[in-house]
Amino acid sequence: EFQYLGTGGADRTMVLGSWVASTGNANVSFIKSRNATIGSNTIVNDDDPLGSIFFYGDDGTDFNSQAASIIGYVDGTPGTGDMPGRLVFSTTADQAESATERMRITSAGKVGIGTTSPTSLLTLQNSGTSAYALEIDASDTSNLFGVWEDSDGTGQVYLRDAAGCAQVVLDSGGNSYFTGGNVGIGITVPTTALQVYGISRFSRTDSTPSGTANTVLNDAVFGSTDTANTGITLLGTGQVGIAFG
Repeated sequence: EFQYLGTGGADRTMVLGSWVASTGNANVSFIKSRNATIGSNTIVNDDDPLGSIFFYGDDGTDFNSQAASIIGYVDGTPGTGDMPGRLVFSTTADQAESATERMRITSAGKVGIGTTSPTSLLTLQNSGTSAYALEIDASDTSNLFGVWEDSDGTGQVYLRDAAGCAQVVLDSGGNSYFTGGNVGIGITVPTTALQVYGISRFSRTDSTPSGTANTVLNDAVFGSTDTANTGITLLGTGQVGIAFG
């Protein structure tokens, strides 16, 4: 056990320095073996903690209240020359004295926030409904972009303008809209509310296009490059064709 205690600035700081004309540097190493004899070797197991940094504060009674921690674990099956690891970052909530995991980095390099099982490079899991799972703020702290989970578990995506008004809303359980300007598909400078450059095809809900050039199972086809569907075609209750083969 090593303790370094002090009351002044000089005796409460630890510095590791390195002066060397190479890539060598000062470091702190945490080493763990499952062998009970110093200097002997027994392989560690998956999920074994290898090293911890704990942060405590005086709560007026003692130093037993932990504020935060960073712990390194084995994250997989180790072997000779093989030591997969993960880092777990924890903080303590208000009115509590033990830390709760907030973020981890797995051996695969995946980052999980709010989840212990990230499935992508970055996985965010909401802590509850009627809350933002992700929020991006502007330099003036106003909200620019947000992913919201509603009380029924449906999701909304918001994109706001400089005044904080939602101009783009994608709602998985309700209305979605674009009000910030013109929308272009296949074009970067739309001049109308909706401008499409290329083939436009509007299908009935009961149609199943076969993909063949001479099969038309749609209510409207505009500017198709099919040899059988050039020009304008309207089907359904009536048939209208312009340059329709």
